[in-house]
Amino acid sequence: MTAMQRLLAGFCLLFLLLPAALAAEAPGKGRLWRIERAGLADSYLFGTMHSSDPRVLALPASVLRALQKSRAVVGELVIKEVNSGSVIARAMLPADRSLADTVPDDLYAGTLQALAGFGIPAGVADRLDLWFVVMLLSEDPAEVARQRAGAQVLDEWLQATAERQGKAVLGLETMDEQIAVFAGWPQEMLVAMLRGSLAYPELVRRSQAALLALWSDGDLPSMDLLFRVSTLPMPPEQRRILTETLVLNRNHLMAARLQPILAEGGAFVAVGALHLAGEEGLISLLQDKGWTVTRVD
Repeated sequence: MTAMQRLLAGFCLLFLLLPAALAAEAPGKGRLWRIERAGLADSYLFGTMHSSDPRVLALPASVLRALQKSRAVVGELVIKEVNSGSVIARAMLPADRSLADTVPDDLYAGTLQALAGFGIPAGVADRLDLWFVVMLLSEDPAEVARQRAGAQVLDEWLQATAERQGKAVLGLETMDEQIAVFAGWPQEMLVAMLRGSLAYPELVRRSQAALLALWSDGDLPSMDLLFRVSTLPMPPEQRRILTETLVLNRNHLMAARLQPILAEGGAFVAVGALHLAGEEGLISLLQDKGWTVTRVD
């Protein structure tokens, strides 16, 4: 997988951490959970952090053992199948439009300056669709730099390790489905998110640092609370859109698509940790479908 493919996948995966921010009641601490049903080999549910930070990649022995004994690894995406050309095509505006047409005048210069900080020249930046700009500016520059240097995010490392071990690698969503979520957000919502990113650029780094600390402790409730607080300034309608498009719809879809995979036993399911939290997080949804889900670590 090229550095550009990793980077593009990372931008999309970043927002997959956001969903359970708005969920109702997060389960207790835990990153690794056992999924059981009589007559089947145990499967596992692991909450990842979509990061290439070395601290994230330093996995505990319990996770490595669960990975080793599983027959297949299941991610949100099959990352090696991400087609950078198609993603870039979706990220670009039609030939007759430019970023200047979609960004308010008072934000345009600041947007170009911020994108230049990510190594994107003004001529290229002006061709980018607003949803992609918002995604990029919501990323930690240190994470972007690591990925450009060839570092793998945890999800990609897990899938690459599974392939080296001769395991199947499966995805619960496609890149087109994920892009459709971001590209489908209303213009006013994207502009508001852009405005926040430009006004508080340091907040991204600080939020990622706080999230890493909570993830390392497996503190799902506090991760959930962190994102709840971050969405409070949003108007109720925009909060509803985030809940439905990033939380409810996708969590239910993943739970449904997991059923035939789990029915074969021996799956290692690795999705963003915040997908595990809340009444309609994967832990609760799988329990509702008759699976026994208990914390391992």
